[in-house]
Amino acid sequence: MDSWETLGDHLSTLADRRGYTHARDKVFVSDGATHIRSLRERCFPDADFILDWCHATEHLHQDALAGFGPGPAAEAWYERPKDRLWTGRLGRFPAALETLGQPNKPVKTFRCKGGITAAVWQNQVERAGKTSTRFSVTVEKRYRDRNDDTWRTSSSLFAEDLPKVQLVLAKAYEFICLQETEEPESSDPF
Repeated sequence: MDSWETLGDHLSTLADRRGYTHARDKVFVSDGATHIRSLRERCFPDADFILDWCHATEHLHQDALAGFGPGPAAEAWYERPKDRLWTGRLGRFPAALETLGQPNKPVKTFRCKGGITAAVWQNQVERAGKTSTRFSVTVEKRYRDRNDDTWRTSSSLFAEDLPKVQLVLAKAYEFICLQETEEPESSDPF
């Protein structure tokens, strides 16, 4: 083979001989390598790109390892979307893939004067083969350290902090209850 450009020109000529220019649906299946992607963009710009199954699952496995590290959690995560991908039931898979490996952030934080916060966390829990959403709450107090003038957090509270804690926890509870009543029956991102 002389070059990727020569190969692209040859493939383009063959495709035209077989009616490519008149085809209603045009697809280009490949492994997604950079040089092949460039070839598609140059010679078949109107074709929809499809990543082949072998490479799609390889990338999916790499994503699982990047998000969870080696081990059973990565393998369990990998199997479910792989099966969904095979059967064409992607659901919210693309959105779940975007957040994979990102640090977990609270879905809602309630603050009260005096540095008291309650953070609501959303977690995906799997039981008996079904994934469901569970919420948890953390409470902390932020304060400025007088020794070095930096902000710190603590779970230790004074008696006068307790009514504020009660308030932010009530708000967190209300938020969770409203989320659970609005949630569809299946919260499975795959």
